[in-house]
Amino acid sequence: MSAKPVELWSSSEVLEYLHRINLDALVPKFKEHEIKGEDLVMLTESEMKADIGITKLQARRIKKYLFDGGASYNKDATEDAAPHISQPAPGATTPTPAALTEAIPALNVSGGSFSRLAAAPQPTAPPAAPAGYPPMAVPAGYPPIAQGIPVSIPVPAAPPVMVDPAIVRRYDETIALIHCLEGEAVAVKLPAAKEALGQLQRRLGEEHAKFSELQGQQEKAQKKADALEEGEWYPGKYLLGKKRNEKKVAGAKQVAEEAARKVVAAAALLEKLHAQEAAQKQAVAHLTAKVSQLQEAKRWEEAILPQVFAGVAGDAQENALEREVDGLAPQLQQVRQYKVSYSKAYELTKAARKQMQGAQELLRSAFGLAGLDVAQDFFRPAPFQNSMGGVMVDAMKRAHCRQATQLVAAGCGAIVRAKEIIPDMPRVELKNVKALQGIGFMDMVFDNMVSDMMARQKIRKAVGQVDGMLADIHHAERWLEGWLQKVEGDLRGLEQRYATTKQQLDGYRRSLMHQMAQAQLASQLAQAQATVPVAVEASAPPPPPSQANQYPSLI
Repeated sequence: MSAKPVELWSSSEVLEYLHRINLDALVPKFKEHEIKGEDLVMLTESEMKADIGITKLQARRIKKYLFDGGASYNKDATEDAAPHISQPAPGATTPTPAALTEAIPALNVSGGSFSRLAAAPQPTAPPAAPAGYPPMAVPAGYPPIAQGIPVSIPVPAAPPVMVDPAIVRRYDETIALIHCLEGEAVAVKLPAAKEALGQLQRRLGEEHAKFSELQGQQEKAQKKADALEEGEWYPGKYLLGKKRNEKKVAGAKQVAEEAARKVVAAAALLEKLHAQEAAQKQAVAHLTAKVSQLQEAKRWEEAILPQVFAGVAGDAQENALEREVDGLAPQLQQVRQYKVSYSKAYELTKAARKQMQGAQELLRSAFGLAGLDVAQDFFRPAPFQNSMGGVMVDAMKRAHCRQATQLVAAGCGAIVRAKEIIPDMPRVELKNVKALQGIGFMDMVFDNMVSDMMARQKIRKAVGQVDGMLADIHHAERWLEGWLQKVEGDLRGLEQRYATTKQQLDGYRRSLMHQMAQAQLASQLAQAQATVPVAVEASAPPPPPSQANQYPSLI
């Protein structure tokens, strides 16, 4: 192979590359389509399958060794080094016909034709097709095979690799493991479990900070209580009297005890969270191990199939199933991504609705307090002198407005993030959200009737804005919920269809491998029977001479 770049290869150099990577069966197709080096670079594996008519495994091998022109491909070394491919050991004795005959029933093959192998000419009776598939035509002109071997198994002249019962059993176990782990959706559950662990660890960090703060408060309160009990001086100690001093000491002790109770409660919460963290870590480790097991099983499957079917012409039924599986896989991944996006947007919208509802209640309460504050302005003793009740009402009104402002800001932030994830979310306009996000309430220095009426009017306007935004968010939440239900239904249907088709593909490949193993055993049996020496029948010894011949008669 020339050392020039792949893009500059001619058609003949492409055919030479196919020969180098043991894909001579594809030479006629590539020669017919006049495939050049630039075509190999530009075409994807899926396009090769669709346009040229080769299998996915063949396309994968073509793309794999392009970087060095196939120099790194060594079929014999690859097969010898593979621990899962059974090869006769050097100097190993040939199995006897009896041993081979005993090994064939152990495969438990239910029948079925096998058209992937270039078999030696042998006629067979039409075999039973795998369940759910139409019967396959058997090539004519095949002579009968050795006695004692099922006639439905064609014997390959030179199989690419040795597929024995151990390989078939390992393939069966691997496929069963893949189906089990994919059925558990371990690859989907692992990211969610890691996210839950991260949230739990972030909360643990916050609770640890609170615990440290509570410990400091407890230590400070306890020191103050101990100092008062020991008679430490404080302003007014000797003027308040003994009873007042005792009451002050009791109050300090009560504060210290309350701080201690808060520390105990915080410690109990931390202990609970640490237990949850340990359980979540165990769940993540369990899922990680299962995902690693799944990936290892898939790697083994991807490694064994090219070795088993190396250089073999594609099977129409297998190719059809493989194309269907390959077509469903990206759809499944896309729908799963939709589910993640819609779920995240739905949770953000739900959180925004709850925060807006909280802000709505606070603003309505503040609006009522503002009306009460205006009414009290008529009974003030002086224009700028407020009563004690008026001061308390005004303080509650301002506190509710401040809390409502914080909730509105948080809700607006959540709905903006949801809108960024799903831009088509209806009724929610970012300009309205940003306008509401900057809502604020004036804090008048001079508290009088005019300022109270202006504050009440502004609170009333804010209530209307929050009501409108809450209605939009509620509509968007229902819209997202409907789409999420549809996506989940589509996902369930695709997962079921993918699992069914993948099981059919794996079952069909399993049938092919069983037939390959049985055919190879049949070939070995035929060779062993042919090499058994035929015993030459020895001539019978001559009969003993008769007495008459031994002793002549006497006269």
